[in-house]
Amino acid sequence: MIIKPVDLCRPMKLNFTLKLIPFIYNETSAEENAELIQQILSDGTSEDTYQQLMESKEMLDTVTLRPSRKSVNRILAYSRKEIELL
Repeated sequence: MIIKPVDLCRPMKLNFTLKLIPFIYNETSAEENAELIQQILSDGTSEDTYQQLMESKEMLDTVTLRPSRKSVNRILAYSRKEIELL
């Protein structure tokens, strides 16, 4: 995975990127969708940003996380202790 630093000198790009995150997870209204799609189609940089976020989402969707046995035991021990207090 390639991690790029955020360029704070480009607030409009950052703002657009933050709007894209709910868009790629289908959490935006039809009006917002139309606005974002128009921007993606009219600007090459916006399209690149959209493509990068979609690729990142696809990679995240394939990740399988497994807690260590030690973590599971700590959670279980905490839960048992809390139940005893009830």
